[in-house]
Amino acid sequence: MHLIVRYQMQFDCKLLRIRTDNGGEFATNSLSTFLSHNGTIHEHTTAYTPERNGIVERYNRTLVENVCATIHAAGC
Repeated sequence: MHLIVRYQMQFDCKLLRIRTDNGGEFATNSLSTFLSHNGTIHEHTTAYTPERNGIVERYNRTLVENVCATIHAAGC
């Protein structure tokens, strides 16, 4: 919620829509209430389809590969 408020203040615009997975951190009543009071639409991605998360999944894969390469280079 703090991130949304900061975004709106920093860019002087309203967040119209947010899309999240069905993770527990996003399935709270307080977030739903906050979003509905601000007029923000909360969409959920389809369960068990990480390929739909495109950019985030690619970033996670890149991060994991870099960590693995660093560990290998360190000889661990």
